[in-house]
Amino acid sequence: MRKIYDLYEELDAYTYDEISDTFTKISSTDEIISNTSKPTDSLPSLPKGFMEGGINQIVLEVQYRSPQLRKDAIAANNGYSCYICGENFEEKYGEFGKGYIEIHHKKPLKDNKENHLTTINEVAVVCANCHSVLHHNGKEPLKVEFLKEVVRKRMMIKSKK
Repeated sequence: MRKIYDLYEELDAYTYDEISDTFTKISSTDEIISNTSKPTDSLPSLPKGFMEGGINQIVLEVQYRSPQLRKDAIAANNGYSCYICGENFEEKYGEFGKGYIEIHHKKPLKDNKENHLTTINEVAVVCANCHSVLHHNGKEPLKVEFLKEVVRKRMMIKSKK
């Protein structure tokens, strides 16, 4: 008996052969349908969901970040409010958001693989949402001041409505 699985990591369809205990990649859904003798809606062996939860071991390199730089930047920012949008997770979520804020390096660490000095003027204290938006466009993050101006203008427009 053959079962069809959709493995999230590959975003392709696979068949699983229980006898040989192997997965075989299928290039497209059309190929699955053309190789099936009955309509796909009559295949009771199809799972209802996606394969998840398995353990993958990965090896990665991370660049050192100074915990003291973080503390000093938060203190210089007057606390845990986002420099860009003003959001404070403790005010919004209570105890669950207390002390939660992220530090964004205005010059990406990837640009310098060696240990170097970073000052609090070279980082910004930002909420997770703004930090994600800063990096959303790909390899080169948006400038902090640019995004802050975009947010300010949008809030002005919203308040006029």
